[in-house]
Amino acid sequence: MEAPTSNIKSQQVSDYPFIHSNSIMLSAKVLAVLGIFRITAQAQSVLTVRKFVSTMIVPAFPVESGLSFHALWPGLQPTGDAFVYQNVIDDYYPTGTNTRWDVSTWYGPYDAAGDYTEYSTSPVTPGDYITTDFQFYAPTNTWTETQIIEPKASGTASGESPSTTSISVSFKNFPNNADALTEFLFVIELQLAATWNFGSFTFHSIIMTANTTNTAWCSAPYYQGSFTHSITTPVATVVNGQCQCYVAQLTFIAPTTNSALSPAAAAASVGNGNVTRGPIKFTG
Repeated sequence: MEAPTSNIKSQQVSDYPFIHSNSIMLSAKVLAVLGIFRITAQAQSVLTVRKFVSTMIVPAFPVESGLSFHALWPGLQPTGDAFVYQNVIDDYYPTGTNTRWDVSTWYGPYDAAGDYTEYSTSPVTPGDYITTDFQFYAPTNTWTETQIIEPKASGTASGESPSTTSISVSFKNFPNNADALTEFLFVIELQLAATWNFGSFTFHSIIMTANTTNTAWCSAPYYQGSFTHSITTPVATVVNGQCQCYVAQLTFIAPTTNSALSPAAAAASVGNGNVTRGPIKFTG
């Protein structure tokens, strides 16, 4: 299979439409929106993320018709959700139906035109482990994201090799409050006519750290919404004035309904046609 690219490229949001600049709700939650199944933990709107580590297990490859595609990702956003910093597994292919998963890092928008940057696209195979490590360095106001791909049996048979890539960037002068990331997100995003047809999707070894001594945001969530999931009990630890929330495993199991939302409901929602249904909150 092809080697990972190391270039950074910019695209309009319309060129890569799974990037939403205005997902909805401000509090910590698990929620399903139009085409999105999302889990979010947020410490407090005035506090900021310092570290976010998780390992995704690449799920089975979905088969869709036409240009429909899927995007699965952990990521960070500020309160208000007008910016996103994410590591995305997707099967998007602009000229037709794709035949594989790829993984890459995205952030944006970084300008008034709504442009996003994609960094280091690599092919991945079901069963591969992808570790994403977002870390903030306060002295330089810089984010560093390290992506580690660990191929398993299918990936190794396809010619993949273990790889590590990193990107460092400062969002200080970006629009949309990009410099104050407060939300940890785990997302399944479906585009066009795509369906959740790839089975379960698991994250493990999750570490979420925020600059607060408050541990309530890491407490066990309550459950409601349009998908089923399982989560091990979150464990909060305060070290050096920061709260670390550890979750051993989080699994998106399956959607509980495939019914379409009405156009009227979509029109009444906030941001890019998203419609909330039953948030599940991590806040205590």
